[in-house]
Amino acid sequence: MEEAKSHLLPPLWVLYLGQALLGALAFAAFWWVHTRYHLPWEALTRVGPPGQVLAFGIGGGAGLIAFVAATYFLLLRRLPERFWFDPAVLALTELSGLHLFFLLLLTALIEETLFRAALQNLLLLRLGSVPVAIGAAAALFTGAHLRYLARPLLAGMALILGGALGWLYWYTGSLWTAVIAHFLYDLLAVQLLKKGWLLPKEAD
Repeated sequence: MEEAKSHLLPPLWVLYLGQALLGALAFAAFWWVHTRYHLPWEALTRVGPPGQVLAFGIGGGAGLIAFVAATYFLLLRRLPERFWFDPAVLALTELSGLHLFFLLLLTALIEETLFRAALQNLLLLRLGSVPVAIGAAAALFTGAHLRYLARPLLAGMALILGGALGWLYWYTGSLWTAVIAHFLYDLLAVQLLKKGWLLPKEAD
């Protein structure tokens, strides 16, 4: 497995460049919604009560990883890996702690800006329904991770993740709640992978 992993990690400059391009897209999307539909900047910048943001952010991230771990032990590990396992995530286990921290934080901030602050708010403004806006934004979040679409159970879990993050953002009114939950979920998932959890039986 170690040899296989070493071929999955792109150069660091590619990872950071990808995040920079996605970040530019996320900001451009929010700017367009802001100017076209008069979405206030507070939808992006509002922090909210720190205690609430931390409680829901940490609780949300921990709850999501607990859900994934329970699903893995009860169901996923008994099924063929082609339905649920993404080998590309193993590349993250090769990153140093510092690069892992910054890349996962950037990923959480950028993806939440794009899918929650921009797209979810756009859908809410256009459709007027909170559940539909959250669900549609979660579906777009899932579809943007193209490699998930070939693995139906992984896509389903991404849809649940996107829906939960969308609800956290809507309920607290703070993008930072969703960012913290997203970051913590990703970080814990990588740590579990490093310990040999959340892997197919063949990779144990």
